[in-house]
Amino acid sequence: MYNEQTKACGSAGKLQLPIPFTIIALVISFGIAISTCLKGSDRQGRVQQGTAFFITVLALVDILLRINWIVLIIYLYLAKHLVTAGLYLVLIFASLIINFCLWRRMFYSKYKYEERDRQYGIYFHNYPNTAKFVQNLSYIISFQAIRLSYSRILGKKQFMARFSTRRRFYRLIGRLSIIEILVLYLPSIAINISNLYYVKFGT
Repeated sequence: MYNEQTKACGSAGKLQLPIPFTIIALVISFGIAISTCLKGSDRQGRVQQGTAFFITVLALVDILLRINWIVLIIYLYLAKHLVTAGLYLVLIFASLIINFCLWRRMFYSKYKYEERDRQYGIYFHNYPNTAKFVQNLSYIISFQAIRLSYSRILGKKQFMARFSTRRRFYRLIGRLSIIEILVLYLPSIAINISNLYYVKFGT
């Protein structure tokens, strides 16, 4: 940075990438590295090249965004930006309500996929540890994590779950995704725009 008083150039400090951009770069790099090894499937269970990449990235991005919000809340609290930290905390609680009260209630309590869906029941019986881990991740972090169970990551059978009631399952995921956009993502964008508006130039 050039100082007009001293007529000298000084350091402007270290350039630090914001956390969201770091996460996006990491996800894209990871996706490029493994995309050639991934195969997905359509709703009829037929293998489709490349679809697993998008399913996997969709689930991972949603999970990483929740983690990013938690880290951001800590930074904002330490920096005494309590209002913004409180708003993101509200989004975290809203996410937990969607995951636990809506998603878990429908998937586990109402439809009982483990018991009533024949194909998913077979998958759950064959790979109980993976199925339970992904389910708990979807209940706590993001319901989108359930996509990992049928993402066919690296062609592993642990991630090849199928559903007998596919239409009902995809309809449930679709409706919750719309709720997620309206309740979580749009308010998050509004918070970011508001923060950018009130940030002084050069700070």
